[in-house]
Amino acid sequence: MHALRPSHNRGMQPVCGARGFFLLVVLLSLLAILAVLFVTSLASGGSKTQRSASTAVALAKAKDALLAYAITRDDPGRPGEFPCPTTFGPSAPTYGTAASTCATVRIGRLPWRTLGIPELLDSDGEPLWYAISNNFRPVVSKINSDSLGDLIVYAAGGTVVQANQVVAVIFSAGTPVAGQVRNNATAFCATTSTTIAANICAANYLDSASGRNNATNAGPYIADRSGATFNDQLTYITTADFIPKIEDRIVTILTATLKNYYFLNTYYPYAANYSDYPWPNELNCANGKYAGRLPLYIAAPPHTGSPCTGLADWQPVGNPYGLPAWFTGNNWNSAIHYVVSKAFAPGGPKTCIPAGNCLSVDGDPNIPVVFIMPGIPTPTQTRPSGTANNYLEASANYEDWPVPLNYSYVTTTSTLPSRDRVVAIKFP
Repeated sequence: MHALRPSHNRGMQPVCGARGFFLLVVLLSLLAILAVLFVTSLASGGSKTQRSASTAVALAKAKDALLAYAITRDDPGRPGEFPCPTTFGPSAPTYGTAASTCATVRIGRLPWRTLGIPELLDSDGEPLWYAISNNFRPVVSKINSDSLGDLIVYAAGGTVVQANQVVAVIFSAGTPVAGQVRNNATAFCATTSTTIAANICAANYLDSASGRNNATNAGPYIADRSGATFNDQLTYITTADFIPKIEDRIVTILTATLKNYYFLNTYYPYAANYSDYPWPNELNCANGKYAGRLPLYIAAPPHTGSPCTGLADWQPVGNPYGLPAWFTGNNWNSAIHYVVSKAFAPGGPKTCIPAGNCLSVDGDPNIPVVFIMPGIPTPTQTRPSGTANNYLEASANYEDWPVPLNYSYVTTTSTLPSRDRVVAIKFP
């Protein structure tokens, strides 16, 4: 019995070795398959992320171009005005050029040619689309700090508002989903309720989710999750994105205009009453009014009301130091709080001595004139309005003249786009 054991053990070794080797091969094969699947999954996810990032870059470029266009507009345009979408097909010579009007249809392709940029495409090679608020389209109501967008964007799910008071929405359409046809054949377009080429109909590019349809003329729109029936990506512009930058332009223009007015006349004009509201009341200068709105008209009739008799008017439109046509034409005067010191008003002594003759800003009591840019409205402010507290947040900045004390103004530390922006002019 003992002699047989070596022979038995030697006979079993090859069988167990083969079986172990086979199991090892199977295990390694399974691991290789899992590794391939894992790498494939990573590659697919990376590709999807890369596509999303590429589209985000195109959307950001479009947003920057639209903001630059709106902020730098000048006569005969006006700052804050956005272009209409382009409604021309890719084969038209005017493709990429903004439509002359968008009173009825305010959604279309991005007007890249009007913006002065190359055509922007998303990662699927599709052109970007664009919707504009009725309040900021060309040849419409006046645009100033009181103006608010009328578009709404919902978050995924369609019940929570992601952004309101939106001025413009820019869309990436992605690949077609079920029912979308993107050729140049004519067909009924649900967006416009007309028969047009399929490749200029927003309904063939933009999708619906949770009861919100991105192909509608005035929204509301939705930034939903990507899936089989929805693959839009979007970005948007609100008034907070550009009104403060337009106010920067106005600070420069108005500072130069007021200094030039004083240089020519040796006084600053009186203010207009806050009660010169609503438009078309004229915002006339009021004799002896030190604080109120910036006057639109200073001197003679035919303007209604009681202008400041004997005072010089603003420089005419076109004068390098005058107010531009878009400034007065869009009622920026009505949005700006203006204060002139007693010393530098008509007939004043032109000196800040004794104390109290001039204005005080952040403790400096030697300020001849101040104006305050109001920023965009806060949620509790209603504009346009006949009261200063609907424009200014710091109560010290809108109190009436506390005789015999001087006006005292403060620079807010807030960085919000709604903040008061006090501009003190120490001139001469």
